[in-house]
Amino acid sequence: MLKFPYTVSFIKNIKRNFLLFLLVPWHKWVKKEDSKKKPYPAAMKVIMKQNLKLRCYLYKKDFYAVKLLIELVKEFKKEVESQGSIPILVFMPQKDDLLFIKKKKNHYYNPFIKEIKEIVKTIDCTSSLIEEIDLDSLYSDKNEYGGHYTAKGNQRIAKIIFDSLPQE
Repeated sequence: MLKFPYTVSFIKNIKRNFLLFLLVPWHKWVKKEDSKKKPYPAAMKVIMKQNLKLRCYLYKKDFYAVKLLIELVKEFKKEVESQGSIPILVFMPQKDDLLFIKKKKNHYYNPFIKEIKEIVKTIDCTSSLIEEIDLDSLYSDKNEYGGHYTAKGNQRIAKIIFDSLPQE
């Protein structure tokens, strides 16, 4: 994201920004595709790839980011309990998370989940969803990122949550 001063902001991450700067007009004027139908798929691919790299880095290498997130989970628990409710944290992975974890055999946020399970009830939908043969049926966008969950995806998440809760 560019911010003022724009030139400095652009140069700070020149490789990414220059690539995006070229891809957006290329998509619009060379490919002549309507951005309302497809929001710049080539540029989106660059952004989503970098987002995944950043997520992996934050969970696996940035001790302070993980520590901050753990503190936020503790605050969440305290706030929910103060209102007389039971806190439950649900991890609902993006499609690109599932594809990455399946391909690399690297559940990069699992150590974090193990740590917060000591603090608050946690449901990680990853292991259940990764077994799905037709991931496209669970996500609204038919690409590697997935977008939001479909009705079928939401039903699957609801079942995972229901099955994870104690039955009384």
